[in-house]
Amino acid sequence: MNLTPDSPDVPEIEGVFDLAARRDANMLRTENEALKGKLEEALRERLLPSIDHVASLGTHGRSGGDSRCQFHLAVLVDESKWEVVCRWCGEELDATRVLLEFAKKERMFCNNLEWAKRERRELHEENEKLKKERKNLRAAVLTAKKRLTQLKAQAGERDPRK
Repeated sequence: MNLTPDSPDVPEIEGVFDLAARRDANMLRTENEALKGKLEEALRERLLPSIDHVASLGTHGRSGGDSRCQFHLAVLVDESKWEVVCRWCGEELDATRVLLEFAKKERMFCNNLEWAKRERRELHEENEKLKKERKNLRAAVLTAKKRLTQLKAQAGERDPRK
């Protein structure tokens, strides 16, 4: 039995309408619409939380009896009121300090990125040197083997026992 939310038709079983299937299909459509509405509402809240909702989040991140969290890692900027609020504890923050923290983190990120690029470049250069050295060593081994076979051949010609 293949029922879709768009099909109002209920399948016939040998010419008899299945009323139970119609009832089940209607219940499933209703439940599906309700769940879809709840999902849309949850996504809206998650993507665009209000400051009142943020302030009512509770004590996540708080230490002991302190009414605010320690680090304010996640902030919410309300452009209409020109406020910066911590997402965890709801405390209003100084916008200048928040901007300074963002700048420090950005600078640290840029420094780490430059260090990683430099390290990558140095490792690449070292890898190229090792590849070149490997190639030279293989050539030296081949040369030594050829020279050894030549010396053995010459020694065989001079050997008085043969």
